[in-house]
Amino acid sequence: MKTAMKVYELSFQKNIRDIGGMVTKDGHHIKYGRLIRGSVLTKIDESDEQIIKGLNITDIIDFRSPDEFEYYPDFKLEGVRMHNLPVLSKKTNDEARQRMKSSDGNLLWFLEDNTSGFDHLVKVYSEFITTQDGIDAYKKFFEIIMNDNRVAYFHCSQGKDRTGFAAYLVEIALGVSEEDAMNDYLYSNIAMEKRAEMM
Repeated sequence: MKTAMKVYELSFQKNIRDIGGMVTKDGHHIKYGRLIRGSVLTKIDESDEQIIKGLNITDIIDFRSPDEFEYYPDFKLEGVRMHNLPVLSKKTNDEARQRMKSSDGNLLWFLEDNTSGFDHLVKVYSEFITTQDGIDAYKKFFEIIMNDNRVAYFHCSQGKDRTGFAAYLVEIALGVSEEDAMNDYLYSNIAMEKRAEMM
């Protein structure tokens, strides 16, 4: 069972949390302050900046496409390594580019009807494990976080799908139960509800 979750609520982004404290099946705990999952760090105010700097991040791992990265770049932290590891194929990214005219274009598109979001996510999730882009991105992600001297902040746009899958893989690899890993994944529903209310 997961211990107290460290959640960081920034002024605009609500889906940021440390996966430390999760208990493995053999009774160990994932260390706090090493793996922080979140959403894009674009809209940052002064109070947000202090929170982010307090995390002592050494690496920011961005699973978004180059277009997403260009349209909404992350806040720059001095001395922090930036890694753009696009998970999705170029075709899927090209389709997403058409919805990037506003920062919430993707989310608003999903709300247009009852099937657009579901159909899109079925396609997207399959790409995580069936395309070379997805395989290479998550492989490189593991190579980065396996360095003991690093504190990784990993994210996509909203911190729920590409990021959620990455967190799930890490938690399972470290021996967390499937139930607890899934509960962490589903916590994004709570965070995204807050984001939807803001919108």
